Formats: sequence, C-alpha cells, structure tokens
Amino acid sequence: MTLAPTAALAADYPIQTPVMVCDAATFVPGQVITCQLTGPNGTVIDFKVNLGGGVLSETKTLGQTPTTFSFTVPGGIDEDVTAEAAVDGDVVDTATFTPAAVTTTEVLSAGPVTTDVQTASAPLASTGFEGTAMAVGGGLLLAGGVVSVAIATRRTASRTSV
Repeated sequence: MTLAPTAALAADYPIQTPVMVCDAATFVPGQVITCQLTGPNGTVIDFKVNLGGGVLSETKTLGQTPTTFSFTVPGGIDEDVTAEAAVDGDVVDTATFTPAAVTTTEVLSAGPVTTDVQTASAPLASTGFEGTAMAVGGGLLLAGGVVSVAIATRRTASRTSV
C-alpha cells in the first residue's frame, strides 16, 4: 500500500491576505510616512490615505518583495490620518496615525539668557575579573594533583627498585 502525502489530500491552501506595516504611529506636518504591503504575487492593491478631508490614492501590484507606498503629511493637519489597503474594494488592512504632541513654551526675558550644562558623573560599570577566588582554588587543586602524581610515581619507583 502506498501512502500519499497528507498535503496532497488536504483542501486548497488558504489565500494569504495582504498585510500592511507602516514606519510611524504618530506624525508631524511635513513628515513622510512609508507603508509596506506584502501578500500574494499579482494582487492589485488600492492604497488610500485620508488627510483631514483630502484623499490620496494609488494603485500598485504586489510582487516578490514588499510593495512600498509613501505619502507626506501636509501642514495644518491636527487630526488623525488613516491609511487603508483594499483588494477588489474590500479593505484588508488599515493604519491610523495620530498627531505628535507638540509643546511650545514662551519665555519672556529682560536680560541675557545663560545656560548651565552639567554632565552626569555616574560611575562606569565594573568590567574586571570577578573569579579570583575560583582561579586561586583551581590553581591549588592543580598543584595538589601534580604533587599527588609525583608522590605516587616515587612510591612506585621505590617499590620496583628493591
């Protein structure tokens, strides 16, 4: 009786769903965000980015290597930006980018501004040898073994010479 490989008897393999990975979760105006899509070769991907009322879109075909989509966040965007990848009109993956927290501080000064720079003086980590006791103990055991061998050799030699 011949056994057929079980993979040959299985149902069709599941279709791999395209996956999108982007290089940022937050943004500042003017930042370029790049997303990579992987999936079955030949899959046509519709990539759409919602930018505060405006929409950018692009269509690409997936190949052996990840397909890259890049866009620049324009100035004046202070709400979440979403990107989505769709195949045949069905959204297969989405990403949401939030505005980075930007804080501004106003300083009023009547005189010159001075800055003190302080350096940290933390001690460096110890990188020396910490096995001194083990090395000394090992050396003593080695010396004891050499002495034992020498004594045994002498005793054997003295018995055979008589």
